[in-house]
This record gives sequence, structure tokens and C-alpha cells, in this order.
Amino acid sequence: MKKASGHSPLLLLSIVFVAANMRLPITLMPPLLDTIKQTFHIPTALSGLLTTIPLLTFAIMSPFIAKLGKRFGNEVIIYILLIVLAIGSAVRIIPDVIALF
Repeated sequence: MKKASGHSPLLLLSIVFVAANMRLPITLMPPLLDTIKQTFHIPTALSGLLTTIPLLTFAIMSPFIAKLGKRFGNEVIIYILLIVLAIGSAVRIIPDVIALF
């Protein structure tokens, strides 16, 4: 069933799921910063980058993602970015400072 705007109802659902998953890198890190600093022996300034990098990435990439969405379709771009998000989340499991960033 298509809406009058021409987008599938799955687009709205996928946007909600992506938004919920993209909050985690921002909201999950601040309470864990002290533990991460002690575990990986990194300075406070470097640990602050863990909360800054996702915000900068969103700000820098948003215009490009919007253009890609117009060119290839929002559904395709959201699907690809979900795969990228899953890969990024899997890499964060690796107990290494480089993988953490």
C-alpha cells in the first residue's frame, strides 16, 4: 500500500529504526567514558572525541546523504546505511583503541 506521497510505509518504519539505532553512539558513550578511559588508558581529551565524532559525522555527511537519497532512492540509501551501522557496531566490539574510534 503506497501513500499519496509515493513513499512506501516501510520507509517511515525504516527511518524510525535507523533513528533509534543512530542515537546509541551518542547517548551510550557519556556514561561509559570514565570506564573507557581507565580500560584503554586514554586521556580525557581523547575520550571526549568519542562523543564528538558521531555528531561531526552527522553534520558533515547529512547533505551528501540527502543528495544520494534523491539520486538512488531513500529506501536504498537507508538499507545501505543500516549495513554500515551494523558493521560499525560490530567493529566497536574489538577491544582496541583504534577500533573504538
